[in-house]
Amino acid sequence: MRKDAVVLIVEEDSHHSEAMAEALTKAGVRVVRSDAISHALEVVSQKRVDLIISDLFAGRNPDGIELLDTVRRDFSSIPVILTADSPDLEACKDAIRRGAWDFLVKPVEAKRLVALAERIIPSVAVPKGASLDYVFPGVISRSPVMQSVFRVLRRVSKTDLSILIEGESGTGKELTARAIHENSHRADKQFLPINCAGLSESLLESELFGHVKGAFTGALNDRKGLFQLADKGTLFLDEIGEIPLMLQAKLLRVLEEQSFRRLGGLKDIKLDLRVIAATNKNLREAVREGAFRQDLYFRLNVIHITIPPLRERPEDILPLARFFIELYNRKFKRHIEGISPEAGRLFLAHDWPGNVRELRNAVERAMILEETSQIRPSSLPISVGHAGGPAAQAPAAAPAPELPDDGLSLEDNEKMLLKRALERTGGNQTQAA
Repeated sequence: MRKDAVVLIVEEDSHHSEAMAEALTKAGVRVVRSDAISHALEVVSQKRVDLIISDLFAGRNPDGIELLDTVRRDFSSIPVILTADSPDLEACKDAIRRGAWDFLVKPVEAKRLVALAERIIPSVAVPKGASLDYVFPGVISRSPVMQSVFRVLRRVSKTDLSILIEGESGTGKELTARAIHENSHRADKQFLPINCAGLSESLLESELFGHVKGAFTGALNDRKGLFQLADKGTLFLDEIGEIPLMLQAKLLRVLEEQSFRRLGGLKDIKLDLRVIAATNKNLREAVREGAFRQDLYFRLNVIHITIPPLRERPEDILPLARFFIELYNRKFKRHIEGISPEAGRLFLAHDWPGNVRELRNAVERAMILEETSQIRPSSLPISVGHAGGPAAQAPAAAPAPELPDDGLSLEDNEKMLLKRALERTGGNQTQAA
């Protein structure tokens, strides 16, 4: 949670207001307190606020619902949590339907309040004027094409539904899965990722299910698998399309029954587990070809999320690059202030086939090589620094030499070619030869 974050508490009861303010202040954020909706709206209109926590009936007229409606209409980048003295299912449903981030019953436990604030408040400041639909903690994007993605993320993170994330390599599928986990009620439990394409069939089965002593040669002790290690948390299966058909049947059983057996074991082990899967393949096509089980596909595809490639959201290129600059400024103890206009144009002209991963690598390289306060074209990889394509990357052809009317002798021709070679190699005789 950012240390410059501002939380506005709207609460008539001074005891509850002080308790929440104390917990959040200890967490390092700045707290502004108000006991009336009208005053709270004045604060929001005059200052930057990152989160509002309001009593449902604070101020009575207007009340917390009217505050929520006004904030969603006029200050839509600010998330709102509503609180009440007693549980009221209908009030809770109405608040969530109107756009509240959560609904809490007082007194709110300090630890839970801080954890919720950490999940809700973005790690980077939300751009002024951005809609809340464009914001999801842990994911950075200003692009309109990500609007529908964020809307889905905000809703499914609060559930335990299975999720299938599709997208090209490097688009941020694992980052998205981790953000879903960190914004869920399982956030304080394990998030375990595994790349299904990186292991053989036998190793993958052992990694997922674990084994009992003596299950196979070399199994000298009982060993827990990732299913058991991720119990109560989230297991992320990357490149799910690479799982062999035999293992697909076993994975389906785990998802449907929330139980499994270790290799060589006879005892069913119960689980409370959320599974998020990702692929850069077309699984529907794999189902048609018989390479992926249809029943497993439908079981994983309860919620389907597609992450668009970076070339389809150019608005995100420079904000992401600046984010990575700040990241590597801290890592490398550098003081790069930004991107030069020329480099910025190259960033925007490049089609980024490697998506966000390629962008991150390009910024990391530039941060190491750059000698000025801004990233310049000379520090960028050739693929980015020559964004015009292969033709732009080819060196300019040397001008044809002017020949005298009577031609050149063989000796004069050799001298001329040697002179040109030395000029092109900066006088390096070995390279010229």
